[in-house]
Amino acid sequence: MSSDLSYCARNLGSYGWTSDLPLDVYFLDTFMSSAERTRALVIKHTVQIIQEYKSCGLATGTLTMRKVLFISMFLVVSLGGAIVACAQRSTIYGRVVLDDTDLPVSRVRIMLRSATSFGPEQLISTTNARGEFRIGGVPAGRYFIGVDSSGFVSPVSFLNNDESKHTLFYVDEMREYFEEMEVDGKTDKQVLVHARRGAVITGNVRYTNGEPAIDHPVTVLRRRGNRYSMFWINVNTMQAALVTDDRGMFRIMGLPAGEYIIGATPMIEHGELVKDESLEANMIGSSLAMTFHPSTVLATQATPIRVRAGEERAGVDITLADGERHKLSGAVRGRDDRRPIANAMVRLVRKETNELVSRALFWPYSEGMPGVKTDALGRWRLAQVPDGNYIIIVQPPSGYNDLPPGAKRYGAKQQEIEVSGGDVNVVIELGDDAKVSGTVIVESGPLPRSIYLGLEREGLNEGVAASAVVERGKFTIRNVPAGKMYFFINLGEDIQHFYIKSLTWKGKDLLRELLEVGVETDIEGVEIVLSRLVAHFDIRVRNARGEPVRDVSLTLVPSDPARWIRQETQLFETTDSNGRCTIVGAPGEYLVFILPAGVQSSTLQKKEIEERAAEAQRVSLKQGERRTFELLMRPIN
Repeated sequence: MSSDLSYCARNLGSYGWTSDLPLDVYFLDTFMSSAERTRALVIKHTVQIIQEYKSCGLATGTLTMRKVLFISMFLVVSLGGAIVACAQRSTIYGRVVLDDTDLPVSRVRIMLRSATSFGPEQLISTTNARGEFRIGGVPAGRYFIGVDSSGFVSPVSFLNNDESKHTLFYVDEMREYFEEMEVDGKTDKQVLVHARRGAVITGNVRYTNGEPAIDHPVTVLRRRGNRYSMFWINVNTMQAALVTDDRGMFRIMGLPAGEYIIGATPMIEHGELVKDESLEANMIGSSLAMTFHPSTVLATQATPIRVRAGEERAGVDITLADGERHKLSGAVRGRDDRRPIANAMVRLVRKETNELVSRALFWPYSEGMPGVKTDALGRWRLAQVPDGNYIIIVQPPSGYNDLPPGAKRYGAKQQEIEVSGGDVNVVIELGDDAKVSGTVIVESGPLPRSIYLGLEREGLNEGVAASAVVERGKFTIRNVPAGKMYFFINLGEDIQHFYIKSLTWKGKDLLRELLEVGVETDIEGVEIVLSRLVAHFDIRVRNARGEPVRDVSLTLVPSDPARWIRQETQLFETTDSNGRCTIVGAPGEYLVFILPAGVQSSTLQKKEIEERAAEAQRVSLKQGERRTFELLMRPIN
């Protein structure tokens, strides 16, 4: 296993330390063999540990690689091992045939993807010459199965790459293209998989003089409602496929039916002075220099291409906009003290498309907002910026929680700018940061040893937006972005001994309502009351024959729908050899979700709770109460 540890150490930065991509995108199909999957599991858990550590407001400098890898290996052995050992349940086998001819499809990847957030991210196999496949070790649950190879509609194509948080996959759309199946985790299952050919869009990218644009990245944006976001095709071939060839031609395959806009961009490096090396947009695939079919720099003015399944649309040509490019530079300083602000992040996005086009991703492995950091004198510079109207987005330096008391802190700012006919220099002044402060008390007795508070923005897939550590019963969360927020509270090792009895501000119940934060807002007087009178839910799970069911995971969710967005309110445990477990938490009524056998405890998304709430079993306790509940093994799917 030491080789796996060294592999993890060498690749930590490449697998999520600074990336905004969902973790399961990285591991979707990078690792194939069982040994490589073990390595992937090590890296994935390591990344999750670091992300959790950072979300608690702690400096990652105190988290040594030795500590991380020790914890990660513990997780792999205790949790990952359980996944491998307990999931050796069912084998899915069958054949893959073309949807229109029923002919076998040989030597293609077949993907089994969980239809829920609590199943395995994906299981992969490859068909033989007769189109046959086998996927072993499948735990109970509900799955989609489909082909993930060039030219076919892939389950990967339904990833949600927008900033919104409501779903990872567009499940309703997946049902149109893939077989949906239930597995009991005990018996093998045979399935006939229909490979559905996707639509194809081809075209040429040329300069205004007619010369082909060679090796130019091509982006595909798919419309959903009134927004466009980047569309994923087969991950293995995506980066290579979305680049023009030696004739300036591109061919995009495997598209589900829908409406798309197509764009192309030259290879441009925008960043100068202090580059942000974590932003691949500094190096390739610039959204600023993108030209959309037929020849417009604005995605909102592009000609949309609507295709049907299996259709091939040719002639979607792009003539690159022939305009001058300029330098956009300036300095970031404090509004009140006029001091230069070093290490601030400066990003740029087109004003006209800011609300309509997702900034999460724009081209494979790139971000949609080129960015740089300010130097020691607060200076920054972006090169190769075309004429247009832009929004400069400035984020103050990170690490505010490590600053000494009384140190000056600055807030984020957005400033509009027009670039037209020449270089532009602009000074951006940052005001005070927005703050949320208050107190934490316990009804009786001392406070927990450690309390971490965070704020998360509603509906955005960005994690904790700002955080703080409670000291002597007081807290101040600094550098809070504007928006509607809800609290994330981590009681550390004392989570079994306390619960959050109330969280209020000016009469508003923040356990059920959102806190709205404005620019440079100073919100004071938030009151958090903890209680030691936790409830003990002693649960016994039995099957229809009255026998205890061991090693099944339970997730308890408050029955109040207003609290379903708050994932830290969910409680988890796994039954022992006698089908028993004890769950300690806040008193009240809970919905009990029993997960399929072989699936470890998992947080449920709001949409998943809504779909299953009516069928969930319920338990309820008062303050300090302890009682036993008999539950029937009725796993969700």
